[in-house]
Amino acid sequence: MALIYAIGGSAVYDPPTRPIKSDEAARYAALLRTIDRGEGALYLNRHDPNGEARLIRERYFDDGASYGVYCSFELDGCRHIQAAFDGPVQDEAARELSALLTAERAEAAGPAEFWYPADDRALAALARGFAPGEEPLVVRELILPPERDSPSPTALARGYEFSAYAPALADSVCALLDAALAHTFAPGVGAIFAPERDVHAESWLKASQRGELLLIEHDDEPVGFALLSGAEIDLIAVAKAHRRSGLGSSLLAASVNAIRAAGDEPPYLFCLESNAFALGFYEARGFRTGGRAARARL
Repeated sequence: MALIYAIGGSAVYDPPTRPIKSDEAARYAALLRTIDRGEGALYLNRHDPNGEARLIRERYFDDGASYGVYCSFELDGCRHIQAAFDGPVQDEAARELSALLTAERAEAAGPAEFWYPADDRALAALARGFAPGEEPLVVRELILPPERDSPSPTALARGYEFSAYAPALADSVCALLDAALAHTFAPGVGAIFAPERDVHAESWLKASQRGELLLIEHDDEPVGFALLSGAEIDLIAVAKAHRRSGLGSSLLAASVNAIRAAGDEPPYLFCLESNAFALGFYEARGFRTGGRAARARL
């Protein structure tokens, strides 16, 4: 068992001291992928796609019969914690995890979130101890299998058109996303895109240049938006006043086609399990559940 602290680009290890081999890193990433592939990728890469999140703490559990991994990142101002086991969580490991989570909550300068496989009852019970009476948020990982055809796009209605993104549209896009995705924000949070407008304006321009941003306009105003990150459909949003106009279907089809043209990995996305309408929308277009992640606020 080793407790690892990352400081800048180096790592300081508590005994026993030994480097983590690449095959071990892949093994633990596969374990965290039982939460979902995004959690596994965060661990394996040690940072987010923009290189801003750093692995700050990592711990392995091995009782001879099962093993597990725990790690913690600073991610977008939030302490992001992951844990997953390949078998039942033993009492000693549960106690150690509880102590680690308690320390994380005390150290975090901002919010702290604990992510774990939604079907792991032991980890769910541990999470409930930190947020009694609060149901964890459950996120579905939805994947479009290779054998499924791309969703059929619907022709855009008159007045709508796919347009090129420009930094001058950043304010309008932020307003669109903050309104369309407000149901996913933490209680009391009214906007997450507008406060980071300048950061998004720059990253969206780069994404557009890579062909990973899709925009639909109506009367020169953004009303539909999709953002890709490799094979992941990171965001799809349609302005409330323009829903049921086929924009979501067109954005999804265009996103899938762009991902499939760029590589072999199947397109995937994440959706709140509580959002029955969105789940039905994606499943009707061939997406299938690949994983279920639970999140508890500490």
